[in-house]
Amino acid sequence: MKKTLKQFALLPLFCGLLITVACSKNDDNNDEVEVTKPFTITAVVEDGNNYDEIISQVVAMVEIYDPILFREIYDSIATGKWSNGGFTLTLPTPPTQFLFGIKIAIGFISESGHVDSLEISDTNARMLGLFGDGSFYAFGNYGYEEPIGDLFYDKSGENSFTIVDFFFVDRDVTITGSFSRFCCDECGYNFFAYNMLLKKGWNRVYWTETDGRTEWSTQAVSGVKWRFIDWSEWYNNPSKTSKNTSKRNAKLPCFGR
Repeated sequence: MKKTLKQFALLPLFCGLLITVACSKNDDNNDEVEVTKPFTITAVVEDGNNYDEIISQVVAMVEIYDPILFREIYDSIATGKWSNGGFTLTLPTPPTQFLFGIKIAIGFISESGHVDSLEISDTNARMLGLFGDGSFYAFGNYGYEEPIGDLFYDKSGENSFTIVDFFFVDRDVTITGSFSRFCCDECGYNFFAYNMLLKKGWNRVYWTETDGRTEWSTQAVSGVKWRFIDWSEWYNNPSKTSKNTSKRNAKLPCFGR
């Protein structure tokens, strides 16, 4: 599938960096992935019935580095049918080439220098991340090869916001700990906390930012919703950017993604 300029703008930097590094991981950790129970996402999209005539399917995509082409390419890991204002999509066990070492992943989350301050129960674990603000794409009913928009899974509040991601791990692993780091003169120091109890297979992970505190946690947050971001609306009315793009991306680089 081709990738549009808008997709590059919305794809989380974290996702691109992680998957790129994944393909250069140690060959000693290149065992086949044991098949796990499929993970089904049943999504009711906010105002979703308004899009029944224009959306046919939703595709979960990952970014990987092609050593032959010397560039990133994009591949589908799962496809789901759109129906009655939402979609159902089943995430399979990822192929081994999609996975990366968990310490590398956490190193990027914490900008490498702080990874040793976190407790990782099994540093041999491998992981894949799908992000609730840049990994799910809607395709139309009219035969176009390009996506027509994103599906975001998030929640916005007056002083905080949450984005739901989906992390696959090839074994049970726990990541806990915290640190603070200097962001910039405007933001000062930001505090980061990790409380992820990941079970073998797919997990929901909640990324929450509140007044300079950023937390990754597997503890559920209530009130999160799926919403469709129509790219044609975004192009025609850029003033809606704050509503129609990820607040996590808008915070880069201050919030560690």
